[in-house]
Amino acid sequence: MEKSKIRVIYEYEFRRGTTVSETARNINAVFGEGSTTKATVGNWFINFRDGDFSLANEPRGRPKTKVDNDHLRAVVESDPSQSTPIQRFQYCIDANGHHFEHLL
Repeated sequence: MEKSKIRVIYEYEFRRGTTVSETARNINAVFGEGSTTKATVGNWFINFRDGDFSLANEPRGRPKTKVDNDHLRAVVESDPSQSTPIQRFQYCIDANGHHFEHLL
């Protein structure tokens, strides 16, 4: 089922006073297990309680990087003996090192 259609059902169930658990159970019973989760329903119910009844997707995305890729590449290439944990610490890169993946 399309997300936009299921969101209308979330709002309908919210306005009926149905609980988060009941809403998730009802939707999954009709549209199949895994159609929604209690966490998803709960997030939408929070929006509705706050008066936000917009059913549109909110823009998401990755935050802009604060590290200059060219500078970081130069550092990595200039001293390959330097360990990745030290470089992550110096440049505030997360422990997963995702920023390094496309540079190496």
